[in-house]
Amino acid sequence: MSTKRYTIVINRSDETPFVLEKAATLASAKNADVQVVRIIHNDLVDFPHTSDSEAQSLKISMMQSEHTFLDDLLDDMRSRFKSVQTLVVWDKRVSEGTLAAAREFNADMIIKGVGADAKYLVRTPDDWNLLREIGLPVLLLQESPWEADRAVLAAVDLLNDAHDADNERIIRTSEHLASELGGNIHLVFAYPGISGSALMTNADKRREQIEKTVSEKLHAISDSKNIEQLHIEEGPPAVAVNKAVLDSRAEIVVLGNAARKGVAGTLFGNTSEALLSKVDADLLVIPT
Repeated sequence: MSTKRYTIVINRSDETPFVLEKAATLASAKNADVQVVRIIHNDLVDFPHTSDSEAQSLKISMMQSEHTFLDDLLDDMRSRFKSVQTLVVWDKRVSEGTLAAAREFNADMIIKGVGADAKYLVRTPDDWNLLREIGLPVLLLQESPWEADRAVLAAVDLLNDAHDADNERIIRTSEHLASELGGNIHLVFAYPGISGSALMTNADKRREQIEKTVSEKLHAISDSKNIEQLHIEEGPPAVAVNKAVLDSRAEIVVLGNAARKGVAGTLFGNTSEALLSKVDADLLVIPT
């Protein structure tokens, strides 16, 4: 992954130190330039009974306060980054403010924290817009430190040849990320459950065919990509990814945002909340 400029979106919350620490680890590995951003807004500025002068004064005061917050936050960490600049953006929607900041900075990747107390890793429509529309890799970080042995799990769809290019990009990104973090790579693929299907008369034979096809394709990739382990799971993608995370002790799951089938498709489909609420790992979503 050739990212050399990171936009880091900061909240006033408990996960902020973890976001900065992980971002510093990645930035150090890539000798990256960093932009630390706060996206803020207050509806009082738009309130009909607020005068223009009061609204402007409130806005200026809030933005100055946030600049001070960022400077204080980075006071002990600036030496960890090659270069770091701060920016406060006034925008109602975090996704649009983030996109504007990232474009201005010419960022290669966006890093954003999510609170450990959140029920779901992706909590709001604004978060979904960020992942779907921004056109950049987005790394969502949980409130937990990385272990010394940092496994990276790549979620791929290997039954559909149309996704070969997407799979290659996901695996290549995972390779670079594992190299930067000093870890190893695992792959996970989930296929729909066959057992108990009234329409499937030869379930065992069909399962063997699927696993043989997928295994051959995975091993062909593994021969040239130095992949630690291949995880082939029958059943819902949410369960498959969670099992692979636990088995591999993965710190980061990498997947694409364009496919509409398989593991990657499920992330952006109707069962997305089920998947993201089960996966206890950071998530790197890349455009595919």
